[in-house]
Order: sequence, then C-alpha cells, then structure tokens
Amino acid sequence: MKGNKYPDGYRPKIEYWIKEYQEAVHRFDELKALEKLNYFVNKEYTIKLAENIQEKYEASVSKTIQGHGKTKEEADRIVKELKSKK
Repeated sequence: MKGNKYPDGYRPKIEYWIKEYQEAVHRFDELKALEKLNYFVNKEYTIKLAENIQEKYEASVSKTIQGHGKTKEEADRIVKELKSKK
C-alpha cells in the first residue's frame, strides 16, 4: 500500500478551501460594494451636473431678458416665474 498522501487527514485541505471560499466571498462583496459605489457616485454626478446646467441656463435666460431692457431683479423674477410653471 502506498504511503498516505495526507498524513494529517483532510483537515488542512478543508481549512485551505474554506479560506479560499471566504476570500472569494470577500472579493464578491468588495466587487459588489465597488459596483454600488460606482452607481451612486455616477447618480450624484449626474444630479450635480443637471443642477449646474440648470443654473447656467437660468443665468443665460436672465441675461437675455436683461438685454431686452429689464433690470437684473426683474429678469430673475421672470426666470423664477418660468421655473415655477414647470
């Protein structure tokens, strides 16, 4: 009969594969966390970008109105009224 390949039994192999499994789970959790982080960062960026575009648009409309003889206050009031009608 051949010599025993695993003199300590299968316990070391079992422990090794448990560790591999746990690390795989942690990698999955890490990837899942990164996916979620990426998703929410992109959402936040999109919202901030949209707000920035909206602010620039409103400022542009206000300046256009001012170019037609209205004061800044009047132009801002008109923009606010237009915004509230959405």
